[in-house]
Amino acid sequence: VTYQLYTHSYLGFGAEQAREQLNVALKDQASAGEITSTPTTVKDPCLNNGYTRSATEPVTEPYQGPGGVAAAGASNAPDAGVCALSVRKLFDQIYSGAHATAAAVA
Repeated sequence: VTYQLYTHSYLGFGAEQAREQLNVALKDQASAGEITSTPTTVKDPCLNNGYTRSATEPVTEPYQGPGGVAAAGASNAPDAGVCALSVRKLFDQIYSGAHATAAAVA
């Protein structure tokens, strides 16, 4: 039996939206010196080790890492623990802001 599945995310809650948010966060963290990177390359713990993309290559999907800068898999990537920690930090930021906004409205 073969199944053809289709999925679509509404309201920006899907995996691609999460990855786009992670890309923004990784660029911000690299700029702030919070993650290992060089001035021109963001080391992404969720990309495969050995993956590289130059800053001039167009980003056609969010899974290619942050746009506008070169991206590379971290030397130990993909590291599920470090990748999960990056995503967790992002969710903590998003949800703490959402809770603060909800509390102010209530």
